[in-house]
Amino acid sequence: MKCYVFVHSHLSSIQKGIQAAHVVAQLVWQNAPVTDIWFREHKTIVLLEGGNTQSLADLIVAVGRTDFESSIFAEDEQTLDNLTTAIAVIVDMNRHHDFLERNFLTKIDEASLAS
Repeated sequence: MKCYVFVHSHLSSIQKGIQAAHVVAQLVWQNAPVTDIWFREHKTIVLLEGGNTQSLADLIVAVGRTDFESSIFAEDEQTLDNLTTAIAVIVDMNRHHDFLERNFLTKIDEASLAS
């Protein structure tokens, strides 16, 4: 089980780390059963480029079609005009590896190439 965190590509390296911390803390705070198992037994976090604002919006839609535990972090209106900066998704690799490859890993590769 891993927690994939997709961060906005227009942030600096330190900002990406901070936004990842925000979204993972929010995910753990939600206290869903899968999140609790991940937190107690796995704790693996994979930080990835999420692309631009539209790429993150597309990712939100794709994640919404799944039963994955997830969290979306957006800065407030005064700071970044409600910009989504990070999305965290907990994935059980044993159950969902094929789905992950079809829907997310291609986006990861595209985002990495675009950077």
